[in-house]
Amino acid sequence: MIMLVRFLLFMYLAVQIIHGKTDEEIRVWFFRQALECNKDHPVAREEMQMLQEYKVPDTKNSKCLMACVFQKTNFMNNKGMFDVEGAAAQAMNDYEGDTTKIENSKKLMEICSKVNSEAVTDGEAGCERAYLLFQCFNENAPQLGFTIHTKT
Repeated sequence: MIMLVRFLLFMYLAVQIIHGKTDEEIRVWFFRQALECNKDHPVAREEMQMLQEYKVPDTKNSKCLMACVFQKTNFMNNKGMFDVEGAAAQAMNDYEGDTTKIENSKKLMEICSKVNSEAVTDGEAGCERAYLLFQCFNENAPQLGFTIHTKT
């Protein structure tokens, strides 16, 4: 885990955030949020690696870690629901000046808003819904021009 933290710190310092962020900068930023959320929802090193590869392990803590990340980044509200408006605002900030990515982000948010009507058993915790949202993003983002880097 120490090696992973050093790598992330290096990436954070190496990334210059000007107007608009690259997909890689956003990935690193999200992963930093995951490290912070790992304090309350600890996951094994292997699970954290899977998250880095855009895969969510089917464990409660992994799902709850994603809910924490989505709440920290305004993608989910405190009722465990996908906050389409909050996510769109974040996308406008992340992709400032890139109208294509902003429009495609809005399309992605609209596609994935369906997770709010899915039945979940954990209520306002949002862990299961975060899992569904993460899956929806991963399934639909590439078709809208967003790069998802996974190790094969």
